[in-house]
Formats: sequence, structure tokens, C-alpha cells
Amino acid sequence: MKKARQRLILDFPFFANLFMNLEIKEDQTVDVACTDGQAMWYNPINFNDYNLSEKVFLLLHETMHIIFFHHEREQGRDPELFNVACDFVVNAFLSEIDKISIPNDALFSFKFRGMSVEEVYEELKTQNQNQIQVQI
Repeated sequence: MKKARQRLILDFPFFANLFMNLEIKEDQTVDVACTDGQAMWYNPINFNDYNLSEKVFLLLHETMHIIFFHHEREQGRDPELFNVACDFVVNAFLSEIDKISIPNDALFSFKFRGMSVEEVYEELKTQNQNQIQVQI
């Protein structure tokens, strides 16, 4: 975490300024990392499975959730599906930044570039409904 924070500060000072205001907490119950807009929790075991560039990506990813106010925009939507939509939007945005690598396990699709989280959510919701209808 320390090296990733240093790299964030050196390479992305604007984002680092926002990130450094978060309370950082270790939590082995989270998959890799998450935020509520005030704090970021990360699983040190899983976090360390990533290389330095991917770790910086993860810090930027959580920071972007805050910048995009994702923690305030759910508004009664399915929380799991909304989180997936948020991840697609954040990762599409970050895919255009040099010096970082998108982890192989990240939710990413070029088709979501430039879309809002609400637009992605509706598309994913429609896809899920279509899959449910096909299975019935």
C-alpha cells in the first residue's frame, strides 16, 4: 500500500489529494477494496496479489467512485447491479490514462466509455432481464 500511495502522489497528484483525505482501513472481509465516500477498506492479502501499476489503478478506482459521487447515486436501485455499473464506468474512464494497468479481473468494456452510471445500469438491467426470460 505504501509504494502504491507514493506512486499515486508522484504520478497523479490531483487524484492523490482526494485519496489522501480518505481514512484507510485494512479489512480481510472485503474482496480487494471498497469505499463509502469517507473511507477506503482494503484486504491487504488480496491487494498484494497485484503489481504496483495495478495497485495504483485500484487506488484511482476507489477515488473515482468518490469523484463520481457513486455512493450517493444508487437511489433505490439494486445495490449489486449498481455497483457493477459503477465499476464499468470507472474502469472505462481509467482505461484512457497512461502509466496504469487495468487488472485482468476488472470489470471493463469499451462500449461503456462515455456513459453515465445510470445509462450503464439500465443496459445491464435490460441484459439481466433478457437472460432471465431466455432461461424460463
